[in-house]
Amino acid sequence: MAVQWPLLIFSVLLGASSGIMIFLGIGEIKGVFKKVRFPCL
Repeated sequence: MAVQWPLLIFSVLLGASSGIMIFLGIGEIKGVFKKVRFPCL
């Protein structure tokens, strides 16, 4: 059985992006990221 590279890449990137969004969401709820935010123009 051959490796299906598009499916593998999609699965890895989907998991990574979901993890990052959860990490950022929890950090925003707890107020941890207020020190490292950059002001918008």
